[in-house]
Amino acid sequence: MTCPILIVDDDEDVRDLLSLQLKRRGFEVDAVDSAYSCLERLAGMSTCVIITDVEMPGMSGLELCATVRDRHPGIIAIVMSGATTPSLAARAMDSGAFRFLAKAASSSALYATLLSAMATVAATT
Repeated sequence: MTCPILIVDDDEDVRDLLSLQLKRRGFEVDAVDSAYSCLERLAGMSTCVIITDVEMPGMSGLELCATVRDRHPGIIAIVMSGATTPSLAARAMDSGAFRFLAKAASSSALYATLLSAMATVAATT
């Protein structure tokens, strides 16, 4: 099963790099620069996975995860961050994240996480 993936990151270079990596793997990808833009996009977009940064102006990625969990329970959130501490990973999971990955993670690790997320979505639909 495939569905569009929505990348949420205020860093344009990160958005472009992730989009390129995922498109090369055959995923349909869209990207936005803020949590607020993500919530607006989700109102009119069919997606099953978002990949979000933690630190963004306005609403953080962790707040976004909690909001998506409450408003769109069928959407899986993957949190990526340049700061990787056990406490941040735990906070991400507490906010509803499916997985927490370091931004430095390999594209193979992200791909495996996406496959797992999509299998989870397929199992629940």
